Amino acid sequence: MSQSRTEAVLKLGKKLAAQLDDEGDLVSAWLSHLLAERITKVENASAQAKSAEERACVDLILELWRHNACFPDRARPYAEMDPVMRAMESLDPERNEFRYSHHARRAAKSEVLPEAADRWLKFASGVDNTARYLIRLALGQAVEASASTASEWADLAQAAMADEGPAGVVIRFVSQSGEANEKSLDEQRRLERLDTLNTFISLAQSLATELENASASCH
Repeated sequence: MSQSRTEAVLKLGKKLAAQLDDEGDLVSAWLSHLLAERITKVENASAQAKSAEERACVDLILELWRHNACFPDRARPYAEMDPVMRAMESLDPERNEFRYSHHARRAAKSEVLPEAADRWLKFASGVDNTARYLIRLALGQAVEASASTASEWADLAQAAMADEGPAGVVIRFVSQSGEANEKSLDEQRRLERLDTLNTFISLAQSLATELENASASCH
């Protein structure tokens, strides 16, 4: 292992030791003290013993990091990302299926439908596609707003070439996408986004008009 990676892993270990330092949890506190002790040994080791001490300490840090998702809630590095990850799993804007009633809609495609029914299905499809895009934007903003501390862990894990975990990958993806968008988002793409939002507004207005007409016909 290169010296630069070793130093990155030790830096990750120091943050883990601080994160686990919880006197209310005996196991976490013990692990914190163990990590701190091993890191101190590395720092104080003689030239002859330093390499062996570094290897032992690095192995311990990486092994603990691999199980960071099992830490107590207060000690888990990515705990603040839990609500966002649950929302992403539920909403999943990359899914190709309709979010609601997808079996019924798939079956309806093979049927000859009355004009009004076909119009409503097209409306549902339009709403679903537009909402998928808006959900992707909203989730990106949610990750950015929630990842203040978690992004530090993702940076440390990446520098140490350790597994960032699902939350770390999401943070990295959103961060890189955001930077790329800021640098390269041209006027055409801005107009496309605006057109998508206007489409959603148009669909909502169309639904409101349909409901108003239906309500008027009942009186």
